[in-house]
Amino acid sequence: MKKVLSFLCVLPVLFAVLPVCPLSAEASELKVTWNLGYVGSMGNALGNENTLGSLGNPGTTYRHTDVVRIEKAGTTVWFRERGSGNSGFCARTGYSISSWKEMNGVYVLDTEGANYPGTDGATIGIAERSGDTITYTYTTSRDNELLRFCFCITNDKDASGNVIFPTIYSEYTGLPGTFAEQCAADSAPVSFEPDSTITGFNWFYGYVGSAYNDLFYVNEIRPYYTEYSYTGIITVPAAGTTISFSDAAFPFVDKTVYTISSWKPAGQTWVLDTAGANFTGDDLSVISNENGIYTYSYTTERDNEHLRLCLRTGGSGTLPTVTWDAPEGTYNNESSEETQPEETEPPAIVFNPLTEGDTAGDLPGDSSGIAPKIALGFTGAAYFAGYMIFKRRPGEKKARQGKTDENK
Repeated sequence: MKKVLSFLCVLPVLFAVLPVCPLSAEASELKVTWNLGYVGSMGNALGNENTLGSLGNPGTTYRHTDVVRIEKAGTTVWFRERGSGNSGFCARTGYSISSWKEMNGVYVLDTEGANYPGTDGATIGIAERSGDTITYTYTTSRDNELLRFCFCITNDKDASGNVIFPTIYSEYTGLPGTFAEQCAADSAPVSFEPDSTITGFNWFYGYVGSAYNDLFYVNEIRPYYTEYSYTGIITVPAAGTTISFSDAAFPFVDKTVYTISSWKPAGQTWVLDTAGANFTGDDLSVISNENGIYTYSYTTERDNEHLRLCLRTGGSGTLPTVTWDAPEGTYNNESSEETQPEETEPPAIVFNPLTEGDTAGDLPGDSSGIAPKIALGFTGAAYFAGYMIFKRRPGEKKARQGKTDENK
């Protein structure tokens, strides 16, 4: 297979989910009750994954609120946390804002909802830093969201050592929901182009932890980690399609990370399909090494496989071109000898992951020419209302197979 060694050197276009909301006359203070302890994230190392931790421990450096109901979609909430350098901020092991639901008369964390781990003082996700202050900003996507808020008290104290609790502000802004926008980015329309490239999907900071991950991200995504990037969902319509990309930059993805992983819908979210095609960074069955250039290739075994790709970028913003190849006739019934006028553009074949079917037609809006972007990572559901468009001119011979670069 012909190797395409072209990198897409993309200036990291970070999806600014929402600007920090300024205080306004319409903003009101949410009345909350603060409690000892934290909301453990999915990366919590102390056995409190996706649950409350250090409850009743007077020595804990965290405080969290009771569950707060935000009645109206389009309501923006925000609060500030003070730190110093890279310390004193909510760490990745806790959620600064988390979603909850009622089950059997008690609140449990909604793992399919909007849950945002701390950023250890970095500007990413819903966190924006200015000096030694971070502002967390979130807009609800639906009515009656149930949220908790959490912060680190280390630098939020007065001269006497008393905790200064942040004020949580709330204002109806009518802005698009933070979580809904991020989920749409995760399931952005994907096009299989005539030049053998795949376009339209987004890149996110973070990685897909493998079954060997030793940092408590087993078979799940570690968001925000800027040393790595992973793609949104790429649904491959036909079995026998080969997806490829290459990486020329050492160090490469190792066995703690899946460089290619399979996903399945679960309600309104994607979860890793542990029975699917999941390949760690050291799995030689999907790797070829030519003069230090690692090429990763996987051929689908069934229609409509949902994949993510992952590489180690080292924060450089250098992303690989992802390419596809398929046997002649996989996507149409025309032989390679048939030709038709180049200027005749057929209707796009639109693939809907919800139905795993396809219909001829146009997707609203223009989904062509979308360059890969790095978006802000997030944790929780990924709505899969995305469609995929395969575009090939009638009679066009099968596309070349190529690959590009991935970095770990």
